[in-house]
Order: sequence, then structure tokens, then C-alpha cells
Amino acid sequence: MSKEAKYLLNSEIEAERCMGIEILAKSGQLTAIELLTARLEKEHSPYVRRRIIEALRGIRCAWTAEAAAKLLSSDNATVRNAALEILQGLDETAIPVLAELLQHRSRDLRKLATDALSKIPGEESFSLLLSRLRDPDPNVVCAAVEALGVHKDPRAVPFLLELLKKTDSVWIGFGIIESLAYLGNPGAMEVIQDYINIHKGQKKEKSILRGIWTFAVSKLGDKRWLPEAWDLYDQGEISQSEMVLLLYAMHERGIDIGPITPRLEALLEDQMEQEGSRELLAAIHLSITYCPNLLYSFLPHLSDKFAQSEDVTEELVSALVRAGPSVNRLVTLLSGGRESLAKVVLSVVEKSGISLPLDTIRLLAGSRDSEIALRASALAWRCGAEAKGFLKELLLSDSEDLTAAAILGLGNIGGVESSLLILKALEHPSERVRRSAAETIIKLSPPYLIQDIEQIYINCPEFALPEVLEIIASLQDVPFLEAAFQRAVSSGLNQVRVGAAKASHLIKSEDVFLKIMETLVNDPDHEVRRFAIHSMAGRRGEGIYRMLSYLYEYETCHMNRYFILNCEEVYSHPTIFEWLLESIEQADPLLKLAAVRGFGKLGVAGAGYLKMILNSPLGNDESLVELIRQETEKDGGLDDGSNSRII
Repeated sequence: MSKEAKYLLNSEIEAERCMGIEILAKSGQLTAIELLTARLEKEHSPYVRRRIIEALRGIRCAWTAEAAAKLLSSDNATVRNAALEILQGLDETAIPVLAELLQHRSRDLRKLATDALSKIPGEESFSLLLSRLRDPDPNVVCAAVEALGVHKDPRAVPFLLELLKKTDSVWIGFGIIESLAYLGNPGAMEVIQDYINIHKGQKKEKSILRGIWTFAVSKLGDKRWLPEAWDLYDQGEISQSEMVLLLYAMHERGIDIGPITPRLEALLEDQMEQEGSRELLAAIHLSITYCPNLLYSFLPHLSDKFAQSEDVTEELVSALVRAGPSVNRLVTLLSGGRESLAKVVLSVVEKSGISLPLDTIRLLAGSRDSEIALRASALAWRCGAEAKGFLKELLLSDSEDLTAAAILGLGNIGGVESSLLILKALEHPSERVRRSAAETIIKLSPPYLIQDIEQIYINCPEFALPEVLEIIASLQDVPFLEAAFQRAVSSGLNQVRVGAAKASHLIKSEDVFLKIMETLVNDPDHEVRRFAIHSMAGRRGEGIYRMLSYLYEYETCHMNRYFILNCEEVYSHPTIFEWLLESIEQADPLLKLAAVRGFGKLGVAGAGYLKMILNSPLGNDESLVELIRQETEKDGGLDDGSNSRII
């Protein structure tokens, strides 16, 4: 096996190298690990490299850990990163070799070992990381500090605080404060504050430490430090950006940062003038809570400036929905005539469930902007029965979108009058409008309209029959069901017969269904026959098999034969073997695929046929061999016989 795998690993073809990796991954032997790590060092394909990493992570033993540890000394950063990922994936299995690396004279190897431990949970890993807080190299110490923050073990807090009191390195201090923030112990802020106060670094270092102090306050969520933050902000030691993010972080934790002051209002107003950023989004949410009038005054500016920014628009809408603005305020905003603002306000209305006055909706529906007109019209139904007249007018619109919106609105209002108006839309020349009408009527399922539907069926233009058929088939006990379908399947329009074939799957009566199928399976158009096959796919019984067998014998379209071989009923009859063998010998790849999958459904007998095919001249067809391989490996291999379809 190793010879075959070694040959495959050195192939120029990616797929063959992956096959070699798979063989070695299953063996799990020392030789396999050596071959895989050797290949990893020289592999140039990211995809194959990923497969090697996954394979080695799956061989969880000390040999793998030792082999990966050796790769950490590589000059190639990609190889080092791959080795690090392997060690992290081995979890506690990698602990012994990582413990040895932590004692290595190379500071680079000690740091990489520390990085690996950051992703490995457990007591041993935690103890080893604590030991690295005393490492002579500051980079290793920083890595250990960061890793302890990632572990989020509260027992690390006193060790980190003690180190913070002793360290002279601003970079180590930076890392400790960040990790303490992630560990979430509010009591740590006292020591952090003392460290900041006595630090004697350069101006740049102080600025960095002030930034991390702000981050710690926001993460630890202690309101007592807000006055200190404002003082630092006033002295210019905390930037506007840092201050607004700090306030927002506390607000998100449920901490009241109020009351509103001129200083807070000025800060938020300045952020409203900024480009799209986290700071602007934070200001939007803070404003709606503490000074909503400020946000409302800036809405026209923000909606114009960030009309193309989905992130900012989404935050604006979210903030306004949370604020629960009154209808009067929204109407006032809409009356300004600014299209970008109208779109924001309409989003608020849509998400909050608010009902706008019908007069406002009528005004917006006449907008030059088609999006505004459509979205406003789609909201009219919330006005209830009052909106029926307006929606009735929209049914006569030249716009398919507006007509479809009117149909949906009437469906939401409901009632006999609405249903009758929707039924009339089934005569519309637009297929999209007719489909909208059909789907809405089906959703309403109005049994009281059967007589009206019969009149629609009798009088509707021929091109509208498919949508009418869907409604008829969805209802219970419709006396003219068979007559309606027979009219459609005898139509001279292909699209009508296709529509009938699609809708036939809804027919509940088996007798009626088979009668309609007898006509459809003899249709001269292959697309009509294809949808007839789709309608039979989920049905069972001798009559269904008779239709499919007839179709298979006389069908000239390979794609239709493909779909026949996907029908469940055909696998209950012995003739399926003959069909599959015939199809697997065809040049058409779809038929080959259907045949291979079909044999896979036949349990032990099907597996035997596939093996026979591999040993026949057909076994020289590489594409066929690959299809068989995929089928035999799918879901743990072929059916073991317990689900065999042939009795």
C-alpha cells in the first residue's frame, strides 16, 4: 500500500496526490506520517496541502506530533503555519512534544509552541502557559499572555495582574491588559489604572496604552470609570473614535451612560459627519436612545450620503425600529420628497408593522422612483378594507410589479370581494401576474368560489389555463377537474400543455391523474413529456409503471430517459436491470450517471452488476469508472442488501 501511495503522492495530478493522501490517512502507520509530512514540505497546491493537514490531524498519535514539531523549524512560513495547525488539531496528544519545545534554546520554537497551546484546552496546557510568563524572551511572554486570554480561565487573572505590576515592557503590558479584558474581571481595572498612571514610556506608547485602557473599560463594563474616560477625552488622551466606541460598548451591556449632556451630544454629532464606520454606527444607536431628535435631524443627510451603503442603511433602520417612531413622525419625514430618505422610512415601516395613512401611500405610489412606488403599494393592505379601492385601481396598472403587489395585498385583506378581484387577474396577459393570482387563491383556498372559478375556467383565454388548472387541482371535489385538464392537454399551445403537465402533480384522484397522463405521455413535445414524468416521479402503482414503461420504450429524448430512471416506481420491477444496463452503455453522460445511481439503489444485486461492469470492456471508460467509484464510496458504500428494491 505504501508503494502505491508513494507513487500517487509524487504524481503531477492533484486528484491522484489526494488519493495517495487518503490511502495513507486510513493506514495511520509511522511510514504514512513520514510520507505525508515529507509531501507537506514541498506541496505547492493549497488544496492538496489542506488535505494533508486534515489527514495528519486525523492520525492522533505521538508520532504525528513529533513529525509536525520538526516542521516548525522550516524556513518556509507556509510549512510552519501548517505544522502549527496540525499540532493544535491534535489537542492533548501534542502536549508532551510542546512541553519539550518550551525548553528549547530557540526563542522562535518556544513562541510557536506557545501559540499552539493557545488552541489546546485543558489543565496541562494552562500550566505550561503559566510557566511561559517567566520566559526570558518578551515575544514568548506576549504569546503566553495572549494565549491565557484566549483560554478564558479566570485562574489566570492573579498571575497576569502580578506580571503587570512588575513588567517594564509596554508591549507586554498592552497584551496583559487586553487579556484581562477578555477574562472579564472588573477588579482588574484598579491595577490597570495604576500601571497606566506610573508608566514612563514615550508619547506614542502612552497613546497605545490609553487605547487599550479604553478597550478594557468597555469590555469589563464598569460604569465607575466613565468619569475618568470623559476626563481623558477632554484632555485629548482619548480620541473621539475611542470614546464613542467605549460608550456604545457599555450601552450594549445594558449600562446607562446618560444623562444627555452638551458634551455627549457634540460627540455624537461629530460622528454623524464621518464616513461609514463602526463609530458612525455606534453614534446612530446611541443617538436614538439618548437624543433621538439629533438622529432625526441627521436622517436626510445620512440617507443621502449612505444610500449605497447597505451596512449603514441597515443600522439606521434597526435603530429607528427599536425607537418605535410615531406614525406622524414618519409621515413628516416622508413628506420631504427625498427619495433616499423615503426608502429608509419605508424599511422602518415594513419591519415595525406600522400602518401608514392611505393618503400617504397613494402619494408615494405615484413616485417617479419605481422602487418607492412598489414598496408603498405593497404596504397598502395594512389599512384594511379601506385600501380595497386603491388596490383595485392598481390591478389596472401597466406595471406588472404593481399589479402583483395589489394581488398580494388583496390576498392579505381576504374576503369574498378580494378573492373575486384576484380571480379576474387570472385573465391578465402577464404570466407573472397570473401566477401571483393563482398562488394567492391557492393560499386562501376559498371553497365558496368554486362556481366563480368554473366561470373563469370556461371564459379564460387559452394561455391562462395553466394557472387556472393549479387552482382547480388544489381544491377539493371540483366536478369539472377532468374536463379542465383535458381541455388544456389538448391545446395547440405548447406552453399550455407544459403548464398542464406541471399542474397535474396536484391532482388527488388517481383515476383522473392516469387519464390525463395517457394523453401527456403521447404528446409530441419532449418538454411536455418531461414534466409529465416529473409529476409521476413521486407516485406509485401499476398504472404509473405502465406509463413510465411505455415512455421509456418510445422516448427519444435522453434527458427524459434520465428522469424516468429517477422515478421510484420503476425500481419495483425486474425490467429495471435491463434499462440500467442499456443506459450504462450509452454515450450520454446523464444516462450513465442515472444508471450507476440506479444500480446503487438495488442493494447487493446492484453492487454485483457494478463489479461486473468494471471487469468488462466498459471498465476502460475512465469517466464511468469514476462514477462507479463515487457511488460505491457514497454514504459508506453501496446498499448492503437490507434496502434492496427487487423482490
